[in-house]
Amino acid sequence: MPSWTIATGRITSIAWLPNRSIVRFNGGKTDEREREKIELRALGPYLERSLMETILDFEKGIRYDAERPRLLHAHTIDAHRHGLRHLARQVRETEQQYIDASIWPSDGGELIEDFGHFEPVTYCAFNWFAITLTSYFRLIALIDLLNRNDWSILDLVANERIIAKSCSEYVDDIAPAVTKWRNKVAAHPAATSPIAAGDKRGADRVGTLLQSFSYPVSRTAGYFEVARVNWKFGDGLSSLLPWSVTATYERLTPRFWPESPIPPHRHRPGSEPLDEPGTYLRLARQAV
Repeated sequence: MPSWTIATGRITSIAWLPNRSIVRFNGGKTDEREREKIELRALGPYLERSLMETILDFEKGIRYDAERPRLLHAHTIDAHRHGLRHLARQVRETEQQYIDASIWPSDGGELIEDFGHFEPVTYCAFNWFAITLTSYFRLIALIDLLNRNDWSILDLVANERIIAKSCSEYVDDIAPAVTKWRNKVAAHPAATSPIAAGDKRGADRVGTLLQSFSYPVSRTAGYFEVARVNWKFGDGLSSLLPWSVTATYERLTPRFWPESPIPPHRHRPGSEPLDEPGTYLRLARQAV
């Protein structure tokens, strides 16, 4: 797999080829250009694929310019995108196993008892996905700001307020349920840092504190979901919103990664969930 190091002004990429030799792209002297062209051809599909992946948000047209990068390195951006797909595929495989093992139609919703005990990796995948997705989207929002304002990494501190506000608004607009889950569960359980009454953010409800470290997982029309069932303690119903790793990934695919869809559910003939308004399938796919 190639690994990229992108420097300001000119690409100085380092790529590991199949024979494990290292190729460096050094701009500048004319007599290096022919050698550079030969090395570029040697990279073949690796280089072409990496340079093609520049559109981060197809709806807003946000791009990452590899030749004039606003940020010095793009490792995390690329890793987050591929990591999200990996997590979504893992969860989809487990969802499919439950569909294949069930004798009942995949049309309803059910609470899966002790899911965290029997499926600990999938259980934790909700937290990993939430953290990675919100981090990835914040970076996209940051790149958009840098592009529109002609800023570089040297301008970040001086513009910290507008950057923090813009990045938060971008993520909240796209995936509010995932963002809330990240803040109350994934980054750290809200119970370990509760918000008190009188705080401008609003005090945490007891149900939210309980669910921040003890959250049930449901199966809705084949999709695993969290927060479809919420804890209530006295009058304190959890404020968490329902969402699904795979449904979220599918919903965001056309906008952010149209080249990397995950396989759809495969249902036995006659057991497919109804795709109509008010059904469990629509419920799962509409959760954001």
